[in-house]
Amino acid sequence: MAAQTGSGVLVDALVRTPRTPSQAGLAGRAQRRSVFGPFKVRQSRLEPVRDRRVLRAGDVITAGKPHSARKRALKRAGARQVDVHVLARVVRETDATIY
Repeated sequence: MAAQTGSGVLVDALVRTPRTPSQAGLAGRAQRRSVFGPFKVRQSRLEPVRDRRVLRAGDVITAGKPHSARKRALKRAGARQVDVHVLARVVRETDATIY
């Protein structure tokens, strides 16, 4: 995507602090507590993020809590806009009606 749009790529802009357990198997409330605030933008990556539109690409989104926490970290670091694009989304029967 970066090559087609002429944009830069930062694969190491976010760091997880402190280390938190995997989200797999955690209920919604435990997931929210686990991911609230554990991400920050590396000091060396603040300038490339500041006042820019950032695209986070991912493979799968489940409940979306980690994506939301990463988005908050990027916004706190000064990103003007943060978009999240994923390849697939896990949908449970209780999440939405699928036609």
